[in-house]
Amino acid sequence: MRYGLLYTFLILIAVVIVVIIFATVGFNKVVSKFWEVGPVGFLTYLSASIIIVLLPTIGWWLILHSHEIKSSFLHTTIGQLMGNAISYITPSMYIGGEPVKSYYIGTLYNTSKTKVFSTAIFGKFQELVSLLIFIYAGTIVMIIEAQEVQLPKGIWTALLVVDIFLGLIVLLSLRSIIKNSPLLSNIVLWFGRKGIFTRFMENLSPKIIKTENLIYQAFRHNWRAGAIAFIFSFISIAVVFIRPAIFFYFLYQKNIFSLTEIAVIFTLSQVLLVIQITPGCIGTFEGGMIGIFALVGIDAVDAVSYLLVCRFVDLLFTGSGIYLAIHYNLVNFISPRIETVTSTAEIEAPNNFTK
Repeated sequence: MRYGLLYTFLILIAVVIVVIIFATVGFNKVVSKFWEVGPVGFLTYLSASIIIVLLPTIGWWLILHSHEIKSSFLHTTIGQLMGNAISYITPSMYIGGEPVKSYYIGTLYNTSKTKVFSTAIFGKFQELVSLLIFIYAGTIVMIIEAQEVQLPKGIWTALLVVDIFLGLIVLLSLRSIIKNSPLLSNIVLWFGRKGIFTRFMENLSPKIIKTENLIYQAFRHNWRAGAIAFIFSFISIAVVFIRPAIFFYFLYQKNIFSLTEIAVIFTLSQVLLVIQITPGCIGTFEGGMIGIFALVGIDAVDAVSYLLVCRFVDLLFTGSGIYLAIHYNLVNFISPRIETVTSTAEIEAPNNFTK
């Protein structure tokens, strides 16, 4: 109940912020800019957004098959959409939907949910590494062209903190994988030894150890499939990098951004998405992006017109994922229990799961 009230409050705050932004800028002006982009511009932007979602899905599908989980591409896509939707509406840096899609695939194909979960985490890790590469590349470009960018000191500080934070996550994960030294289970065991929720930690640690072992196996299982999946994730983030330039190309009928300006938009927008407070970063993302676009010479009306298209496309994907979660009775399955089933103890799939 407490978390439900907090979540509702955050959504209301986000909606109020968005309404204030549109009222201040002028909704009619924004709509007129939208029409200037035209159907070709919108469809091109939509196609780029589909590619961004589709490529990691292909990567996950390849990883699943390398583990002898013969999920069809359609079911893999359904799982990915549901997982993305849950991650999107959860203020958790776009992480959180992996258990949902693991439960869906694991139940549908009568296989270990923990094993599926390990492949989902593998895919998410590849996305994070790809994202980090582009963030670091964008940061380097911004540092080299610091005189051109002229960012406030507070933005440089936030960028440095995010770079270090994401870098530490990746480095600790890589250390855990390369040395097969589980990180989370060691933390749980440490809490148990210190007498902090001892019984809970003792019950929890075997499950975490097994999950981390399966994640380790997923990383080292098939390097060829993993490398191909990584390429798909990398290209997906590359499309994210250039996506704002696609919209403004059709708005102005020419490319108005230099590489440095594209790097500024991408890198700082990712900083906003890391610091999620409201579901989908609604409100805070809009306000922040208006400021970011102002740094590269885009006025508020044009920035909000971009955000209108951006959020409409987000709504299409998120709405589809939520609809599928409701259809498969997974809408309340936000924090499912990850478990392993033996090969002889198969789970009966719900009646509305159709192979």
